[in-house]
Amino acid sequence: PELVTYETNGQDAISLDYDKLGAVTIEAIKEQQKEIEQLKEALRAQEEKSQEKLRKQQKEIELLKVGR
Repeated sequence: PELVTYETNGQDAISLDYDKLGAVTIEAIKEQQKEIEQLKEALRAQEEKSQEKLRKQQKEIELLKVGR
């Protein structure tokens, strides 16, 4: 919105400030990258939890097999 100039009716766009577009785009990309990194870390943590749970279950299965 800050890059767009509107008609007096406030609805119709008449121009775009291309000089400022680059800076706004770069900031948006930085924000997206930060979110991507946070999501990757959350996924890694979830995968670690899942692997640990799987290891525990495998140990329990082995103990049950030995107990037969």
